[in-house]
Amino acid sequence: MRPHEVRSIGTRVQERVRAQFGWPLASDQESAHGLLASVGKYSSAISIWNENEREQTIVDLQESLLESNIAAVGAAVTTSEILSALESDHHFIFADGSVG
Repeated sequence: MRPHEVRSIGTRVQERVRAQFGWPLASDQESAHGLLASVGKYSSAISIWNENEREQTIVDLQESLLESNIAAVGAAVTTSEILSALESDHHFIFADGSVG
């Protein structure tokens, strides 16, 4: 799976999440533009933030995730579920609401 394929899947997932919660696309776009502006502002000073390095990081992350067990962590996660996933050597993907 290539990075653009991962992005396509990510886009479809995000569309489903927005539909489920009634969130507007404009909010995601505003957030993405803000993130890109911040990264662009500092990428000349932080070499690993340049476009080529970011692309390679996506490829590396994708390969790592495809080769391992993944636990998607949502807001309703319990301590025992986290501990079980840790014991099973899972990589974690945290949903927005599960972190705050």
